[in-house]
Amino acid sequence: PIDLRSFRPPSRSQMDLEDCTGFGLAFFMGGLWGIKAQTPAPYQFSAMFPWAQERVAENDFGQNVGCSIADDMAVGTNIGNCLLATMPDVDSASDAVSQAAIAEAANYKVINAARVNVDDLGAVDQVLSASQPILLGITCYQSLWTMAAVPGAIIQAQDNPGAEVGGHCVVCWGKTADGNYIV
Repeated sequence: PIDLRSFRPPSRSQMDLEDCTGFGLAFFMGGLWGIKAQTPAPYQFSAMFPWAQERVAENDFGQNVGCSIADDMAVGTNIGNCLLATMPDVDSASDAVSQAAIAEAANYKVINAARVNVDDLGAVDQVLSASQPILLGITCYQSLWTMAAVPGAIIQAQDNPGAEVGGHCVVCWGKTADGNYIV
């Protein structure tokens, strides 16, 4: 078993923002920096900072639109991310980024990231075994929205999942002794 959850920052609400990738990046980076410091969950990064940086890059200011994991990773790798205290999560589409947030973000960039083919579970296990969480993009189907969402539940693949309704971003924090991945 592999369990990196002690390095996972506390859960937060995405509210009504189309920003699962920003939250995913914030939690992923919190885990990376916590593992680097060998201190459980000391870092809480902003989800709004990468979201706002993408709004600037894509020239869609003030619009509540989603982002791609690749774009968020580019922000995290090239620009960095500020701490949650510097740019808190808000329940509105805001592009306002302070100079303090930009300066702080330069000190916190994505470290030790690698692209993983999730169809190769051996590769996934290898990355987790190296004490690195994995930022995952998943396709969501209608059946996911109709299932009872119970914390800690195991969501089984469906033979007939229904219509595709979009995507979502989650972080994988390990694998149980039973072979289930922890997200």
